[in-house]
Amino acid sequence: MVRAGIFMNQSIFLLVILVIILIIRKHKKIDICKCLSLLWSCYFILHFTVFDYPIGGKIASYMFENYSSVPELFRHFNFIPFHTIGECIDSGLQTFIRQVFGNIILFVPLGITVSWIFEQKSFRYRMYFIVTISVLIEITQLFLDLCSGMVVKSVDVDDILLNSLGGLMGVCFLGFLIWCYNYVRSKSALRQVKKQ
Repeated sequence: MVRAGIFMNQSIFLLVILVIILIIRKHKKIDICKCLSLLWSCYFILHFTVFDYPIGGKIASYMFENYSSVPELFRHFNFIPFHTIGECIDSGLQTFIRQVFGNIILFVPLGITVSWIFEQKSFRYRMYFIVTISVLIEITQLFLDLCSGMVVKSVDVDDILLNSLGGLMGVCFLGFLIWCYNYVRSKSALRQVKKQ
């Protein structure tokens, strides 16, 4: 099982690298720093969401041997917006911080990276990219839960909402830093002109 987990980690990581390569081929102006930044952001997310699933060697045959377990698994998934967030609020501060803030913070680095790489793209394009990554993560978790026959990482629509909020915060944070930099730079240039 450990070997299967390691193999899955390596496979997913190679898949991420493949995605990065495809992005670079499409956007040839992306430099190596931006490439590595996006790679690290994706790995950071995958580390907490997809890696280390306790899947044995019968992954491919599970769906054919456990038809009755599939409907039971879906009972543990949440497709109602804000349902899990409400439960976290009722469960106490510690659970709220771990579940809600954890999902938000998880996508902040990706928001910063996406905003940096696709600086020439529109705000809507960046958010589409972030939401797509979040949806793909949930789909992957759903597939792995079905394959393992247990709920390891709960599939939850609230995760997509919170991840998207985290990505939005990352985009806005980098935008704010750029605005501050440009503001200070313009003020400095204006002072230089006045001195002359």
